[in-house]
Amino acid sequence: FIERVVDGRRISYTFPEFQLGSNKTVRIYGKSYYQNSLSTTNDSDFQLIATNFYDWNTGQHIRTELFNRNHIVRALFEQTADD
Repeated sequence: FIERVVDGRRISYTFPEFQLGSNKTVRIYGKSYYQNSLSTTNDSDFQLIATNFYDWNTGQHIRTELFNRNHIVRALFEQTADD
């Protein structure tokens, strides 16, 4: 699952299980943003579609972490926003 902290508010999102290879890029899209970005995606990117990203692109401070339910290991996502 993915946990986001947006301006101090903690929000969790659950996605289907997936395997992430080394040096792999993961892009997480809100549904409407994803539909407009099909032509700009890279074949090496792994894409997760979130239909409930109500906080998308609204927070001044956003931290996103990916958790593995079977292990304690987690990864911090790099955050980018298009102007």
